[in-house]
Amino acid sequence: GKLIRSRYIRKVPNKHWKMYDYVQCNSCQTLNMEIHTESSPGFEKCKQCGADLRKSAKSTFLIPDFGFIAESKISTPTLVKPERTYRTEAAFVNYDHQLPEETYDVNDLKVCIASIDNGPMAILTTDTFFVCQSCGYAQEATQSRLPFVNSIKQQHIAPCSCDSLEKFALGYRFETDVVRIKINKACNAEEAYSVLQAILLSACAQLNIDNREIAGCLQYCSAGIFYYILYDTTPGGAGHVKRLNSHAML
Repeated sequence: GKLIRSRYIRKVPNKHWKMYDYVQCNSCQTLNMEIHTESSPGFEKCKQCGADLRKSAKSTFLIPDFGFIAESKISTPTLVKPERTYRTEAAFVNYDHQLPEETYDVNDLKVCIASIDNGPMAILTTDTFFVCQSCGYAQEATQSRLPFVNSIKQQHIAPCSCDSLEKFALGYRFETDVVRIKINKACNAEEAYSVLQAILLSACAQLNIDNREIAGCLQYCSAGIFYYILYDTTPGGAGHVKRLNSHAML
């Protein structure tokens, strides 16, 4: 009967969070990622389509490996459900166009399917947070408050001598079984997303699995052509998407 809010990203002595720099390409919406370093030169070209990237668009996300800590204030909940203050999106962070593929003809369309073991996936929040790197204190950086500022000065907790909060997204990386499908027919992003959802629903029905067992995202291939990325939501893979190559899903 009490409401408890997460307030700190937990820190462990002598360890720091893993961090990655990222830029989303304006041309193809690909998420370009690299390990964060203080001397990182930034991104110049999109790894997927080769378009120029704005260095000023670079952001950083951290992986909260050690969990979270609640704030000391415990309140009484109301009848209004607490609002979720973040959204997440997935990205396939393998940029190799030359993966081994099997080709099929389906209704006069060329369909290419590549199966990837230990495919690298990234999940990160699209909302950002102001975070203290000394104590882990965090607060949401809403669009209405300083949306273009990367850090703010704010005393946030008495024992912490740091008064600087820096902007980060939260995320994590994992490897799992992945199937990449390419359909040789041009479409726009909205149409491609509808096709992706149809493939996911078909796969779950044909494989007789819960729709939470697999998920998907889009990846740019070439002008008007997208890769449809299907992946097991279980880190390490559960073998579901691997069955698609041998199952008459299409």
